[in-house]
Amino acid sequence: MFKNSTYHGPTQLSLETEFEKKVSVSFDTLQKDEDAEVKVLVVVEPPCVHAFDDTVREHAKEFDLILTYREWLVEELENAQLFNWAYCWINDATIDKRNQLSFLTTQKGWCEGHKLRQEIWYALEDYDEINDFEVRQKRTPPSIPHKNVAL
Repeated sequence: MFKNSTYHGPTQLSLETEFEKKVSVSFDTLQKDEDAEVKVLVVVEPPCVHAFDDTVREHAKEFDLILTYREWLVEELENAQLFNWAYCWINDATIDKRNQLSFLTTQKGWCEGHKLRQEIWYALEDYDEINDFEVRQKRTPPSIPHKNVAL
């Protein structure tokens, strides 16, 4: 078994999985372990953050598997599979639940999703409470390493 073969890219995740083969997982980068038996590319960032689609198309054959949420890449590339990249930023399952509506965002505003979050942020500023739920907001930076701290 190979523990944490290799991973590359801007992600803060680590691979703790054991694989039967040597695996290289690349997040939004072509950097990979050339000696790996299985090479996986995970396309995470949207085009407005990382214009990567043409590069993926050009280098698709260098990877055994491409995981992406971009349906057009799945339609075009035979080694691409639809994969909705998401994970929970809250790592503490013992949160004290209250009647609160919490909204966590950044100051980013260049992508469609960023702009939508800014609109929601400003709309919530008018409320201390909605339907007996206290409204709590947090905008970063500074970066919050574990998002449950803000809640």
